[in-house]
Amino acid sequence: MVLFVPHDARNTRPEIARREVFFIKFFSKNKANTLYKTKVKNRKGFEKNLQVPIFQYNLRMKNTKNIFIMVLSGAYNLGDELILTSEIDWLENRFPEAKITIATYDEKSFLGDQEKYHFLSFFPNNIKKFPFQNLKYFFQTIWTIWKSDLIVIGGGGIFFDNEPGISFQKNLFEWKLRLFFSRLFRKKVIFMGISLEVKKEENQKKLAKIFQKNDLILVRDTRSTEILKKF
Repeated sequence: MVLFVPHDARNTRPEIARREVFFIKFFSKNKANTLYKTKVKNRKGFEKNLQVPIFQYNLRMKNTKNIFIMVLSGAYNLGDELILTSEIDWLENRFPEAKITIATYDEKSFLGDQEKYHFLSFFPNNIKKFPFQNLKYFFQTIWTIWKSDLIVIGGGGIFFDNEPGISFQKNLFEWKLRLFFSRLFRKKVIFMGISLEVKKEENQKKLAKIFQKNDLILVRDTRSTEILKKF
């Protein structure tokens, strides 16, 4: 299942965005209308009933023993962490025997059972302040990609050109670098629950080039669908 949380839900009680869910295998899409009822606790321990849209898709990959998730988690953003835990549920339902590794900026931000999964630091992570540690993170990331059978990118707004202080070129380069090794080692890649928050058309064209026809792409809004269809 994929849990969708509005962008302004960070550090507040969880609310579910009312959006259509689209699955794209490049340019073909199917609507997902199933609802899953669950409960989520906020920071004060109060439970809230949620109705979560589920994307029903039978992903068939034999011998999937290791899964590597790269999502911009670890910043204590409630929406991002809820998306991550719902992605894990979705993957575990399809690959119950698989070991899951999560790239994060801070594993303490994770809402699930931290003992159950393996964590490693995102690369780059404050590279100017910790250059040698980032060298370690870099090789750890390459090794994890190499031994993984499935690479999951997202969810959330991981591609953007509207964040102050963060350039689109830097954002794009970092994701190109991560994806380069996934392509090099011929790994199956899923973009799960992502949104393309890219406004400039020239940036949209550059971003579209990182996707390949054999990728599975699941976006969380219609605008992202239209961007993909344009290119």
